[in-house]
Amino acid sequence: MHWRNSKFQVVAFLGGACHTPDEAYRKLKELREERHVAIESAKANMLRTEAKLLVAVKNRYSLDPVESLNAQADIAEHEAMKDQSKACFDEAVRERDFIDDLIKRVEPLRKYKDLPDHEAHQMAQ
Repeated sequence: MHWRNSKFQVVAFLGGACHTPDEAYRKLKELREERHVAIESAKANMLRTEAKLLVAVKNRYSLDPVESLNAQADIAEHEAMKDQSKACFDEAVRERDFIDDLIKRVEPLRKYKDLPDHEAHQMAQ
């Protein structure tokens, strides 16, 4: 439920709807790149969230009521989102791994597999 595309969608609609293995490979590589960027961006966001949480824990008992309330809100927000954020991240990694497996399966079937990807993608058109 936390995926961008289910396995069925990837196989049937994205890769399976292509007329050639080269086009399926291109689409899968594009999807894999998007998932990779999402995973790496999520890692950066986790670091920002951790830093924000450290500041919030430090400031939750501040004598300044605004600073204290903001810190408590940041902590509560972190607690509310942590399970969903982890589930989304874990599923993105599983989705990327599934795409990698499909790429390996399609690779031997490609006509232009001996060319660099940027050239092979053009030839497949």
